[in-house]
Amino acid sequence: MNSHYVAILVPEDTGGWTVLFPDMPGCATHGSTVQEAQWMAAEAADLHLTTMRESGVDAPPPRSLETVRADAAWADGRGIDWSKVVVSLIRPEPISAARERYPETG
Repeated sequence: MNSHYVAILVPEDTGGWTVLFPDMPGCATHGSTVQEAQWMAAEAADLHLTTMRESGVDAPPPRSLETVRADAAWADGRGIDWSKVVVSLIRPEPISAARERYPETG
């Protein structure tokens, strides 16, 4: 089973990047640079999945990038132009583990 979620970083006309998660409806974030957007994506995915677990909801299974790219309904519904986006693979980890590794962010 795939343990990484696909995050799609979409460039904004005014600068910055919107981050969308094809396998986590309702989860999105933003960053002013690609690096910040990737960091925010990891944090947003962690929080989203933690909230789901705490609510007794099963986490959605992550799909491969190939499967996500083949999902035309998802991409078309969001105006995704695959030639302009940045794709990141996000491996969520418990927030406590992230804080142990990066204590200055917690």
